[in-house]
Amino acid sequence: MSAPTFPVSVVFHSDWGVSTGVGVVGGVDAAVEKDERGLPVVRGTVLAGVVREQSVLAAQALDGGAAGPWHEFASELFGSEQAPRLVVFSDARAPEGTAAGGAPVHEVVSLSIDDDTGTAREDFLRFIERAGPCALGATATLLDADVDGRPLVWDEGRRRAARLLLALSGLLVRGIGSDRSNGDGACDVLIGAAVAAGEDVAAAAEAKRKVKTWCQEQVESWAAAAAGRRADS
Repeated sequence: MSAPTFPVSVVFHSDWGVSTGVGVVGGVDAAVEKDERGLPVVRGTVLAGVVREQSVLAAQALDGGAAGPWHEFASELFGSEQAPRLVVFSDARAPEGTAAGGAPVHEVVSLSIDDDTGTAREDFLRFIERAGPCALGATATLLDADVDGRPLVWDEGRRRAARLLLALSGLLVRGIGSDRSNGDGACDVLIGAAVAAGEDVAAAAEAKRKVKTWCQEQVESWAAAAAGRRADS
C-alpha cells in the first residue's frame, strides 16, 4: 500500500517572497527563490516549518488546553532530536504549464529615511524581488517506513488523525516568507484541498471553507466517540 498523501494548496493574497539570502550582481540585492523553470517556489522544508510551528497550537486545542495525546502525536509527526519526522512536504510550485505571468515576480525598492533630514539614508537603498499573489501546489506525505526501513502502518484512524492535525495547523498559518511584519506573505495553507492556478478568489475561499468544514466534522466525530467510551466505562 502506498504512503498516504494529501494535496496542499498555498494561496498567496499579497506580495511574498522566500529569499535565497543573496542578490544578483548588477541586479537585485535579494532574490526570490525560484525553481528550475524560473518560477517562485516555497521549498518543502519552509512549508513544513511553518506548519510545524502551528501544530503545537492545533494539538493544544484538540487536547482541550493541556498537553495530551494530540501533543504527543504532533511530536511524533514532526519529529524531535530523538526521532525523525513522519511527514514530508514537497516543494510548493506553480502547476506545470504555468507561464511566468501566472506567478509574476517584480522588484520593489526598500529604503531607510533619515529622521533628521527626512531623506533617504545613504547606503540603505535596496532592490528586492517579490512574487505576486498566486496559488502553488504541494503534497504532504506520511512516510511508509522508518529510518531503519521498518514499515510504518497508517490505519484509517491514524491517517485521519494526521490529516486533521495537519489541516488545522495549516489553517493557523497566516504568512510565509520575509517581510511578514509589513503584511507581505499573507496566505492560506490548505491541506487536503487543491486550488488550481488561475482560479478566482471565490474558488480559493470555497476550498478553505471545505477544509474547515471537514476539520469540524472530524473534531465532532472524535468528541462523540470519546463521549461514548466514557459512557461505556
